[in-house]
Amino acid sequence: MMDKGPEWRAFTQEEKASRSRVGVPTSYSVHDKGLSTAIGRVDRDAFGRKLPLSTRLQMWRLRKWQIRSRVHSSVDRNLAQAMAELDRLSDKSYIPGPVKEKAAIIYRKALDKGL
Repeated sequence: MMDKGPEWRAFTQEEKASRSRVGVPTSYSVHDKGLSTAIGRVDRDAFGRKLPLSTRLQMWRLRKWQIRSRVHSSVDRNLAQAMAELDRLSDKSYIPGPVKEKAAIIYRKALDKGL
């Protein structure tokens, strides 16, 4: 069981406003539940300077392996395609987020049962 509440306590409204959480919450409508790391496509450092060639090549290899590892089995590819389609259809149909999440959970359960 996962506690989705904050990992801190606040007793006043000011304390509550000053606290913040980091990261995106877990989402069943993303094939990896939103737990993967995304490597950006910009080849610049934090100051906007261009990265050296050796670092750019290393980043290129990391991006390639990130794509490969994200969907390495047929079940993962199926789930990634299904979640992309669910996202597309829910956007076009103006379906609320909680409904989309429930649909993703139902799809995952059906996939686990081999349906």
